[in-house]
Amino acid sequence: MKNLTLLARHALTLGLLTALIACSDGPDTRTIPPNDNRPDVEDTGDTGDVGPDVEDPDACEAESDDALCSDNGAECGELTVVDSCGTERTVNCGDEASVCAPEETCGGAGEDNRCGCTPDRSDEELCSDNGAECGELAVVDSCGTERTVNCGDEASVCAPEETCGGAGEDNLCGCTPDRSDEELCSDNGAECGELTVVDSCGTERTVNCGDEASVCSESETCGGAGEDNICGCTPLESDTQLCQLSSYACGPLTAVDSCGTERTVNCGDETQVCGEFDTCGGGGIEGQCGCTPEFTDEEHCAMQQAECGEIAIIDSCGTERTLDCGAEDQVCTLFDTCGGGGEENICGCTPITCEDAQMLCGELDDGCGGTTQCDEFCVESVSAGASHACAIGSGKLKCWGRNTDGQLGNGTTRDERNPVDIDNLPTLVDVAPGGEHTCALSLNGEVFCWGANDRGQLGVGTTVDNPLPGSRAIISGATAIASGEFHSCAVVNGGVRCWGANDYGQIGNANLSLGTNIAVATPADGLSSGIVDVSAGRHHSCALHDNGGVSCWGRNRFGQVGNLIPGGPWLISAYGYLTNDPIDFITIARSPVAVPDIIDGAEITAGEDFNCVRSSTGQVSCWGVIHRPSSSGNTCFVPDGYTDSRDEPTGRDAANCAIWPTSGPAVGRFSERTGSAGPCGENGSCSGDYTCSENNRCERPEYPLAAAYINRFSRAPAPVTAPGEALTIEAGANHLCMVVDQPDTLLTNVRCFGLNSYGQVGDGTNNPWNMPVDLYYDVDDNIVRGEAMTAGDAFSCVLVDDQNIKCWGSNQYGQIGNSALLRDESYRPFDVKLEYAP
Repeated sequence: MKNLTLLARHALTLGLLTALIACSDGPDTRTIPPNDNRPDVEDTGDTGDVGPDVEDPDACEAESDDALCSDNGAECGELTVVDSCGTERTVNCGDEASVCAPEETCGGAGEDNRCGCTPDRSDEELCSDNGAECGELAVVDSCGTERTVNCGDEASVCAPEETCGGAGEDNLCGCTPDRSDEELCSDNGAECGELTVVDSCGTERTVNCGDEASVCSESETCGGAGEDNICGCTPLESDTQLCQLSSYACGPLTAVDSCGTERTVNCGDETQVCGEFDTCGGGGIEGQCGCTPEFTDEEHCAMQQAECGEIAIIDSCGTERTLDCGAEDQVCTLFDTCGGGGEENICGCTPITCEDAQMLCGELDDGCGGTTQCDEFCVESVSAGASHACAIGSGKLKCWGRNTDGQLGNGTTRDERNPVDIDNLPTLVDVAPGGEHTCALSLNGEVFCWGANDRGQLGVGTTVDNPLPGSRAIISGATAIASGEFHSCAVVNGGVRCWGANDYGQIGNANLSLGTNIAVATPADGLSSGIVDVSAGRHHSCALHDNGGVSCWGRNRFGQVGNLIPGGPWLISAYGYLTNDPIDFITIARSPVAVPDIIDGAEITAGEDFNCVRSSTGQVSCWGVIHRPSSSGNTCFVPDGYTDSRDEPTGRDAANCAIWPTSGPAVGRFSERTGSAGPCGENGSCSGDYTCSENNRCERPEYPLAAAYINRFSRAPAPVTAPGEALTIEAGANHLCMVVDQPDTLLTNVRCFGLNSYGQVGDGTNNPWNMPVDLYYDVDDNIVRGEAMTAGDAFSCVLVDDQNIKCWGSNQYGQIGNSALLRDESYRPFDVKLEYAP
C-alpha cells in the first residue's frame, strides 16, 4: 500500500470506512487512543494521508504475479487481470521462448496465455503436399502431431478400373494390369512383332510378342504370309518350278518351298507322261515313271509319326528303302534336335532342370532357349543357437551342427556337419535356435519347437523331448521369436509370451516361482501390447517396444537387465552387497524393467550377460558385460581400496574378466570389519576418517571384498565405437557382430568384437577384441560382404546373398556347416555346404 498515490489512499480509506460502517450493527464504541500513544503516526498536518509507514491491520494484501498467473491458468505472455484487492494489474506469466515448446507460441492454439500450436496445413493441403490423392495418410504436421487424414474416397477419386495404391504406390490411384506382356500376346494369338492392345486397366499398350529372328523359322518373317503378328512366308516358286527343282516328271509332289512350307503339287498326269506300262513312281523313284508304291515317303513318315531323321521301310513295290523324314536343321526349331526330347524321329528338347544342375536358387539357362527360376532354397535368413545353426530359404528350413537332443529337427540325435532338410513344417519366416532346442515361426503366425524339452522349452505342455517338429507352442498371432539356453519367447499380437526354464525369472512373470518349468506360453508382466521384437540371452530376455524403448528381465548378475546401480559404503566403484546370498538371488529381475536412455531402438540382440541395441540411425549401444573366465595366469585383480601391512593393495581376483566395457564399476560381495589405526591421540583425536572408540583406539568401519564376480560392467547402454552406420547386429554368447554401411566394395562390411578363443570374431586370430574389427578374407582369400549376421556360443555366420552363407569359429560339432572342414575351428570364413539333395 506504500506505493499508492495520495488520492488513491484517500479513496481507499474512505472505502474501508464506508464498508466498516455498513457492516456494523450499531454505533462504533471503539476507543481511539490519542496520537501520542500511536508512535507510528506522524502528524504532518495532512489529515487525508494515512502515512507511508502505517501498517493497517485491515489493509488488503494482493496475490503475487505467479499466483495470478496460476489462478487464471496462464502459462505465458502478459496477463491483465483485477486482483483480489480490486486493482487491475498486468503481469508477465512466462517468456514464450522459455516456457513453450519450439513449435509452440503463446496463444498459438487460439487460447490466450497458453502455449499451443495451430497446424499450418489443412487435411487437403497435407494430402497435396505429400502427393496423396486417395486413402488415409499418416503424417506429422507442423505442430509435430501425427495426424491421419482422408485424402479421398477410392470410389470417388479413382477411375473405375483403379484402386487406391493399386499400382503399388500408397495413396495414389492406380491399376496393375492383370495380364503380362506374354499373356496379352497369347490372348490375341500373336507370336511375333509388336502388338498394340488395350489392357485391363484401359491402357493402350504396345508389347513385343517375339523377335522375328528368334520365334520365326529361317525363311519366315513376322506377317510374311499377310497375317499380322504371325510368322509366315510367300513362296518364290511356282508349282512347275518345284517339280523341276525336285526332278519330278509326273504325279503329285510334296516338297518344302522357299518358305519352309510343305506343299503338294501335281507334276504331270501319268497317263500323259508315262509309257504304257509305267505308272508315275512305278520304278520306285517318285516323280518318275515306273512302279508306283502304295504310299509316298511322307506318308510312310506320317504313318510312323516320324517328323525328322531317317526311317527304313519296304514299299508296296517290295523295295527296301531308307526314307529321310526331314533334316533336323530344316524341320526342327531352334534348340530342338531330332530325338532331343527323348522320342526318336521327333523334334524336341529336354530342358535342364534345377535339380539336374543342382541349383538351389537363381536363374538357370534350361538349354532349350528358355530360363528356369530355381527357388528350391533361396536363403532368406540364418540364425545360430549355442552350437547349431539353421537357415530359411524359400520358406523351407535347413539346419546343421550339434544334435544331441534332436535340436536339428531331422528325427535323429546325430550331429550333422552339412545342412539337412527339416520337413513337415509350413512356410517359415523366422527360426530361433536355442541351447539344445529350436523354434520356428510360420507365415501364419504359428510357432513350432523341437529338441530338448526337459525344462518345457518346447512350449507344448510337456517335458518330453521331440527330435521332430510337432505340436505348436503358439497357434496364431506370433510375429517374432527368440530362444535362450532353456527358454523361448515370442511376440504374440503385440505382447510377449515366454515358456521354458524360470530359474532366473527369464519368463518375466513375477507370479511364477523361480526354478520351475513353464511348459506353456505365459504372458510377461506389463508387456501386453506395443512390442515389435524380442531377444533371449542365455538366462534373460529383452523386448523392443514400438516407441523405440527396451525392457529386460531375468538373470542380472552383471547388469544385463539394466537396473544395477553402483553404491554402498565401499571405497571402490562397484555394485555390491554385504549378505552371503548368491549374486543371482540379489540381482534377479522377475518382471520386465525399462532399460534407461533408450528411445530410438530399431533392433535388439542378447548375449550371455549383455545386450546391444541398434538405433534407427545405425548407432550401437550395449550394456552388461562381454567377458571371459578368469584362469591361472590370466586373472583380473579387483582392488577394494585398502592395503595390507606391506602397504600393498588388497582385493580379489574376479571370477570373470571383462573384455567389454573397458571401464566401469565392478560387481562383488563385501564383508564388514573394524579397522584400527592405533591408540587415540590427545583429547581423543584421530586422523582421517578414524574416530576414537570406547576402548580408546582410532577405528573405522571397513568393507573389504569377500568375492569379486566381474572386474567391470556397464550398468546402462554405452556406445560401441564402430566406423560406419550399423545395418544389423547379432550377439553371440560373448561376442557381437554387425553388418555396417561400407560403400567401398573392395572392403568387407562385416565387423565383430569380443571373446575370440575359437576365432569367432573372424579377424584371423584368437585374440579378444574390445572394439569392432574387420572380418578377414575367407579361406579362398576373397573379401566377404554380407547382408545379415548371426552368432552362436563360439561361432558366427554371415548371409552373403540368397545362395551363400559363410561361417567361422568353433566347428566342434559341425556348426561351420561343411564336412570339408576337418578342423574343430576356422579362423577364416568358410562356405556352408548348401546342396539340392544333401
